[in-house]
Amino acid sequence: MPPARIGVALAILGTIGISLQLALYPSLSARLGTARSFRLALLLFPVSYFVAPYVVLLPAASRPPAPADGPWVWIGITAVLALQVLARTFALPAAGILVNNCCPHPSVLGTIHGLGQSVSSGTRTLGPAISGWMYGKGLTMGVVGLAWWGMAIDAIVGAAVGAFVKEGSGHEILLEGEEEEVDDGEMR
Repeated sequence: MPPARIGVALAILGTIGISLQLALYPSLSARLGTARSFRLALLLFPVSYFVAPYVVLLPAASRPPAPADGPWVWIGITAVLALQVLARTFALPAAGILVNNCCPHPSVLGTIHGLGQSVSSGTRTLGPAISGWMYGKGLTMGVVGLAWWGMAIDAIVGAAVGAFVKEGSGHEILLEGEEEEVDDGEMR
């Protein structure tokens, strides 16, 4: 696709994301809970990655070598992007909340967030390089979807690991001199 069409696809992505973030995330996350909404969102990533390369099979209004265009192509792109954005809308805020709540004590909150951001940045650095390499390998093998399917496998592993995520209270231990608050508001 030429840059202008990629820009349209990204505009669609942004519009879907903002709409979901404002209209759907708060109420659904409150109803499902943070950990459950995180787990459910992780299940959408493998689906979106698996189906993405199949958009090329949708009927196009233009003939090769012209860039694919037409209503079916854009419906397919929008559907894949909607799955991606829906997954991100729930997974990213929930991940931040879960990282925050996994801290054993507020005094280590900065360290935990720093580690979380470092791991996130590292994977965002390595991911494109690995996916680009896989895409090139796939092209030489005649398997254009190889990078997408590799990401789908990675997302399946992530969803499996995510099934074991537990939500903490953000204050799992008490330091010397701290008192524990019991349910009725009294201190022990």
